[in-house]
Amino acid sequence: MFKKIILISAISGVLLTSAHAGLYVGTQVGISHSSSELKADNNATTGVLLGYQFPIFPLLKLGIETEFNYLNSMVKQNGQTGNLMTIPFYATANLNLPLGLNLTAKLGYAYNRINGVNESAFPNTLWRPAVAIGIGYQILGFNVFFQSSRYFLYNRGEQPFADAYTFGVTYEF
Repeated sequence: MFKKIILISAISGVLLTSAHAGLYVGTQVGISHSSSELKADNNATTGVLLGYQFPIFPLLKLGIETEFNYLNSMVKQNGQTGNLMTIPFYATANLNLPLGLNLTAKLGYAYNRINGVNESAFPNTLWRPAVAIGIGYQILGFNVFFQSSRYFLYNRGEQPFADAYTFGVTYEF
C-alpha cells in the first residue's frame, strides 16, 4: 500500500510540473459589433489582460483573468453615441494541444460602463455576464491568439450585447 501511495504521488508530481503555470499579461486589438438594439456599426476595440493559471493535467490549465477593454461607439441611442468600457472577471480553462496550439474558454461577470450616453437613453453602469472563447499558438512563453468575446447588457427589458473579435499576444512569466 505504501508503494502505491509513493507511486501515485510521484506520478501526480510529474503531471503537475510538466505543464507551465503562472502569471501572464497581454494586450489585444480588434473590431467590435453590437446587437441591433444598440444601433451601432462595427468599430475598433482595444484591451489589456492579466491572469493566473495553474495546471490540472499536462494538457489542462484552470485560472482566473481580468481584462480592461474599450469598445468604441458601441451604443447609439436618441442621437447620442456611447463608448463601452468593460472589465470582465473570468474563470478560465485552457486546453493545450500538440504543436503549441491551445483552446481557451472563459466565463465570468463584467463591470460595464457606457460613456457619452444619457442615463435616460441607456443605463450607464451595468454588472452583467461575459463569455469568451479563443484559439492560440504558444512559443517561448508568448501566446498569439484570436478571441471572440460577448458582453451581455441590459436596457429596460431588452437584452442587447456587444461582441469583440480580437487578435492579441500574452506573455507568461
